[in-house]
Amino acid sequence: MNVSVTRQAFFAFAAVLVMLGFLADPALAQSGNVSGAGSNLLNTLQTAITGNLGLFIGLAIVVLGLWTWIIRQETGAGITMIIGGVVITLAPGLFNGVRTFMGEAISGFGGNVNTVQRNF
Repeated sequence: MNVSVTRQAFFAFAAVLVMLGFLADPALAQSGNVSGAGSNLLNTLQTAITGNLGLFIGLAIVVLGLWTWIIRQETGAGITMIIGGVVITLAPGLFNGVRTFMGEAISGFGGNVNTVQRNF
C-alpha cells in the first residue's frame, strides 16, 4: 500500500472522529438557549448510522470478501473487504461509543451535552 494512500486514509478517519466529537453537542459554538439546534440533522445521521441498513451492507461486504478470498484466490482484496465489512457492521457501536465518550468529556469541562432520541 502506498504511503500517500495510508496517510490520506488516516486523516480521513481522524476527520470523521473529530466530526463525531462535535456532534455530541450540536450547539457547542453558539450561546444562549439553543438546545434544539442541529437536532434534526443529528437525529437523521444517527438513524442512518445505527439502522439495519448498515448491518446488512457490512455483512454483504464480508460475504463478498470471503468469496473473493476463498473462491477467486485474491488474498489481499478478500481480507481488505472482510475488514471493511466488519468495520461497517461495527459502526453503530463505534458511533455510540464515541458520542458517549465525547459527551462525558465535554460535560467534564462544564459544557452542556444534548442527546437526541431516535424517532420511531
